[in-house]
Amino acid sequence: MSADFDETISNSPTNFDPSETDGAPENDEGWTVEDDNSQGVDDTEQAPVFERDKWAPPIAAGSYNSGSYNSGSYNSGSYNSGSYNSESYNSGSYRATSENAASPPTDPVTPVPNNARSSAGRGRQFVAGIAIGALIGGAVGGGVAALVSRGDTQIIAQPNPVVTEVRNTSRLAIAQDIQSLIGRVEPAVVAIRTGAAVDEGLFTGRGPSSGGEGTGFVISSDGVIVTNSHVIEGASGRIEVVFNDGTVRKATVLGSSPELDLAVVQAANVSGLPIARLGSSDELVVGDDVVAIGNALALDGTLSVTRGIISAKGRTVSTSASTSLLNMLQTDAAINPGNSGGPLLNSRGEVIGINTAIADPGDSQNVGFAIAIDSARPIIDQLRAGKDIELAYLGIQSKTVTPAIAKDLNLVTQTGAVIVKVTPGTGAADAGLKVNDVIVAVGSNEVRRADDVGSAIRGQSPGATLKITVERDGARKVIEVRLGAVPLSEIG
Repeated sequence: MSADFDETISNSPTNFDPSETDGAPENDEGWTVEDDNSQGVDDTEQAPVFERDKWAPPIAAGSYNSGSYNSGSYNSGSYNSGSYNSESYNSGSYRATSENAASPPTDPVTPVPNNARSSAGRGRQFVAGIAIGALIGGAVGGGVAALVSRGDTQIIAQPNPVVTEVRNTSRLAIAQDIQSLIGRVEPAVVAIRTGAAVDEGLFTGRGPSSGGEGTGFVISSDGVIVTNSHVIEGASGRIEVVFNDGTVRKATVLGSSPELDLAVVQAANVSGLPIARLGSSDELVVGDDVVAIGNALALDGTLSVTRGIISAKGRTVSTSASTSLLNMLQTDAAINPGNSGGPLLNSRGEVIGINTAIADPGDSQNVGFAIAIDSARPIIDQLRAGKDIELAYLGIQSKTVTPAIAKDLNLVTQTGAVIVKVTPGTGAADAGLKVNDVIVAVGSNEVRRADDVGSAIRGQSPGATLKITVERDGARKVIEVRLGAVPLSEIG
């Protein structure tokens, strides 16, 4: 596990264990999420696909919080190896009939025990089984694929504090404009099919496949397509792209980051394709109208379109015990299995998010998450070029300060991120950061909770020097830290 992921650590030097706070409320709610699978925009203005002056920093960073995230990995064995090809696949963990599309799992939600929380009860966290939003085919008769439920994996989305932005009504889409928007966007949205290569049957055509289905969107006229990493994971045989006009082309992976859940593929033998116009997720205001388009449930025919609003920004979604996606958009636009990798559009038909995950339907309805496009842009460009992705690395684990922690450590500040572990040999260790230091600022960015550390580090490059303000022994101290670089392949 990465040293920069915040987790419960015991035996700190002052005999204080931040993981055992006597009733410390947290101001967030946690959600269990499910991955889902899905597909861009050709406006009359062919704006550059990547506008470098608007790029936002990468999604993930050195210093994350995952103290309350108890989960397995959806990027490792549970999706590609045993879990959907062995016990969980054949033991009732998916739901479908030969004629009806799969519905999300309805496993009961198990609340996290309250023994570490005060009676104030301002924070809730829920843990339940996750279901991959990919659709698998071949094993279910009638061609309607099942939603695979990975009940052995637990994933939590830990939201940031409630966003208080006010809806800007001038940005709302007029209802009759939605059809026009869809007409411009759909040609750039594709269905993606993956699976082991199969022989053509002598009389029946294609043989059975254990592949999946998702969505992507075209970002260049020569067939470069963006999707989620989990859409193309396990594509040991072939990847096929189905365009809006029914054309099918083989595709190859240019680059993929399971940790950031982003992938870029290249469709073969295509040219002159309509492209998705990328917008700015940073310009979004809570309440803005959005439209999700995708290959929902892998049903034959036209793409699925749903409409909603931006419910919140800056959510943190935990996708494994050591990996979190930061700066996620939350929407109530219905995101269904098969939609992963598809575009979330603003009222101008611009891609402002990449549909990625949904909350457990047993705990909530119409709670979906999309990777913010401004966070994804630089990663997409690196993956497209086949480059290894490196993120800035601080070298600590931290936990959000609660009233109980502040009392036990006799802190002056009541907010911030208390360091619970410093990894030897990292920039944090070399600079002299210590366990029980409370980070209150990173550069000019105020730190009120552990998530804020990750967000601040995320905007930096490996080798950058940052001034970190900490409270130590009742006084504030500014420490200069040189950030390291950790390839994502080494995280976890």
